[in-house]
Amino acid sequence: MFIKREKKSIYESLILVFDFNRYKKKYIELFIVLCLGFFIGKMGLIGDTLYYIKTFSLQLYSYTNPFILKPKKIIIDIKHDDYQLLAYNRHVALQKDVLLKDNRDFVPAKITYDGYEYKSKIRLKGDRPDHWNDERKWSFRLKVKNNQTVLGMREFSINKPQTRGFLNEYIFHKFLKFENLLAIRYDFIDVVLNGNSLGIYAIEESFDKILVENNGYREGVVFKFNEDQIWETRGMRTRVEDELYLSSPLQIFQKLNPEKDSIKFEQFLISKNLINAFRNSQLKTSQVFNVPKLAKLFAITELFGHQHATLLNNIRFYYNPILSKIEPIGFDNQIIKPVNLDKLYINKKLSRFWSDIFSDENFYIEY
Repeated sequence: MFIKREKKSIYESLILVFDFNRYKKKYIELFIVLCLGFFIGKMGLIGDTLYYIKTFSLQLYSYTNPFILKPKKIIIDIKHDDYQLLAYNRHVALQKDVLLKDNRDFVPAKITYDGYEYKSKIRLKGDRPDHWNDERKWSFRLKVKNNQTVLGMREFSINKPQTRGFLNEYIFHKFLKFENLLAIRYDFIDVVLNGNSLGIYAIEESFDKILVENNGYREGVVFKFNEDQIWETRGMRTRVEDELYLSSPLQIFQKLNPEKDSIKFEQFLISKNLINAFRNSQLKTSQVFNVPKLAKLFAITELFGHQHATLLNNIRFYYNPILSKIEPIGFDNQIIKPVNLDKLYINKKLSRFWSDIFSDENFYIEY
């Protein structure tokens, strides 16, 4: 006869889940960090110390999280020859220290989720080596075919969690959603590739009409500054970045047919005209962008202590057809740290892109 056990509290469950012998190195490290934190805090450096304690704690959580929670699992299968092409692209990227456009080939793949199979295609993703320098765990971009979706998404990335600051990026997107800004879906999943368990990945929604609709917005084009020139001139100084800001073409995420998608095509042309007039100093920030939304994104990155999401090569845009204004989509901020560890926008030597935005008093006041 089996006796039904009472449901344990989360604290009891955590004690059962944690195996000290398995994680004793991490616990010892945490103990040392806490002791050092107490000592340094007494010396007046508590802000910096709390940042490093938080960073380590998030890393510790990412190691133990798979044993505490049961994230959703997706299984990806790629044929041998196709996988070899991805491996070759990774090899070239490692030599160049950057993944360029020529090495982003999609290959066929099969996704299995919740008992259902989905035809899809997959490629290596991530500009920098932290996405693919590990021998077995790489970041990927996936597109589901036949107008189907997985976890409500037709196109998404799976990233090594550390490339997005572990839980930092998750918190960032939740905060954007809380503040009624356009926000992508971002979560954690368990991934099996060709029968090999790769553990926890961060799943990150890509930029398409589903993203816009999921946020309750009217369908409109989503676009960005083309990054090809930016990464081809990697290690650029501000002067070069300013030149790229003035010359980089805009790139739309959706493929458009001018005849079949005439409305979206017209929206993109309007967006291009607005951005071009803005970077040529013909229009002010408030004439081009939804200022309350843009200022809120800049303020949030300021509060998070890191301004990565507003860089030229990271920020994404949505054309709001109701307002005829452009709105930002926050993306790839990665880090949360005390504000005093970095300069505020207004105390920095601003890039031309940031300077143009802050030059409008309406934006500055809203920010």
